[in-house]
Amino acid sequence: MLKLEQRYFPFKKVVLTVNDDRELEFTSSSLSNSTTTSIPIDNLTSRPTTYRHLKVVTISAFLLSTALALISLYIMITTADSEDTGAKALVAFLVFGTFSFVSMVKLQGAYKNLLIFNDRRTSEGIIFLSPSKPSKKAVEEFVDELERKIKAIEYSNKLSKNEKVSIYLRHLKFLASEKVITEDELNTIVERLRRRSSASVVPIYN
Repeated sequence: MLKLEQRYFPFKKVVLTVNDDRELEFTSSSLSNSTTTSIPIDNLTSRPTTYRHLKVVTISAFLLSTALALISLYIMITTADSEDTGAKALVAFLVFGTFSFVSMVKLQGAYKNLLIFNDRRTSEGIIFLSPSKPSKKAVEEFVDELERKIKAIEYSNKLSKNEKVSIYLRHLKFLASEKVITEDELNTIVERLRRRSSASVVPIYN
């Protein structure tokens, strides 16, 4: 079994598990809830794309508001004998201090460095990983082994007809669970697969 666990501040945990029936189980949990999704691994691109994004505005707001708050605090301390100046400095400290705290909270998402596994058909991002949790080596080993598993079942000629049908059915169930196709459409396609089970390759669509 292939497994990777990533923890995020403050209480979020993501666990990815690839089981023997060629599905990736993605579980995301926090203090308030937990969700689990199963995805056929050959629904994913074999290698993730790298995504980096830096929110300059958030970082600049934090630095500027913090600097102004510290200046206001300094003025308030050094001009204690002047009630008017001290009061204004106190107000400025409270205002800029609040902005500093709010922007500090947002700093967690100011820099994103992610590995993204996309849907091989739509190119839509499905799995988002940190490249260094719990360590860069652990993530690289997980990604390399997942790539090996995906390439091993990419509809090669080594797969039997029954194995191909099994993979198609898992894909269909995943699409139905994601509301991409309806239950009626799922049943129709499954029935079509059964009727054409004698073909050497079983197509999903005409």
